[in-house]
Amino acid sequence: MRLYPERHPYLPKGCGNCDMRLNLAFDAKSEKCKACEEINRQKRIAINRKKYEELKKDPDYKDVEFNEVNGGLKASHIGHNFDKKGGVYELQVQNAGYKAGHAVILENEKNGDVGQRFTEGLWDSKHFEVAGCETGSANNILRGLKHCASKRKTEVAVIVLPYTDFDKEIFETAINRFKGLKKLNDGQYLKFNKIICVHDQILVYTTDKT
Repeated sequence: MRLYPERHPYLPKGCGNCDMRLNLAFDAKSEKCKACEEINRQKRIAINRKKYEELKKDPDYKDVEFNEVNGGLKASHIGHNFDKKGGVYELQVQNAGYKAGHAVILENEKNGDVGQRFTEGLWDSKHFEVAGCETGSANNILRGLKHCASKRKTEVAVIVLPYTDFDKEIFETAINRFKGLKKLNDGQYLKFNKIICVHDQILVYTTDKT
């Protein structure tokens, strides 16, 4: 007596056990969807609270903070390399993610293997890399995405626009041009789990897999 089978693409994946990649069946007015969203929010807060308890006891991490309301978590490993320029962008990204309820941990960048290229750390448990784009042109954003892709463990690419307002059309043009690099098969392209844009320490754009 069902119009659609459980795995039909019009339905949320598993509904009450979905992964929050909500699709055509999501209804912001639905009590079931609201309940699902709240359950997942509480799960995320619980996970981040547990991680916070671990990190605040670890002498290798500093500036450990947790937001009880939205689950935001931030911490920095004492071995993280904050250079004069890029370090400012990393902290802006960390603060933006923290304010939005994400776990942003800047990890150790020392004592690696010869030639090892570290990502900045973990964004919700996924390796992330930051690129500062001082102009918001499509060319500059493309260069930023290519920088993130050069760290081959990167799962979340974060573009910082420190001086230029966010323009969705330009940003998505840059993403599409980046996707076009895939056919070249020359190592410039990398499939990201997310692409995020930060401006004025606020998450202004997030897109799932490229």
